[in-house]
Amino acid sequence: MDVCVQTLAKENILSCTSPMPAPLDLPEAGLNLICEFEANGNNNNDNILSELDIPKSDMDYVLQFKRSSKPMNWKECYEVGKRDKYFNVYTSSASLKRAHF
Repeated sequence: MDVCVQTLAKENILSCTSPMPAPLDLPEAGLNLICEFEANGNNNNDNILSELDIPKSDMDYVLQFKRSSKPMNWKECYEVGKRDKYFNVYTSSASLKRAHF
């Protein structure tokens, strides 16, 4: 009887398992970044990490936006930042600007 139970248990376990699904395709931007990285002959991750310079705080976001926008457009910075899940404590672009200075 024990042999029958062990055999059935083994068959149930095997019938419940399936091979791992194939990995998902990378988005186009990710593939382009990998191709560019390999084409440049870069073998370290410093270049990738610097391109992914994600702001850690509201003021980091402001500084990054300020570097890319001449002259500084506080209204646009606030609206884009709000969309990117920043500036939860500010009620307007004017209050963000006051906090920055």
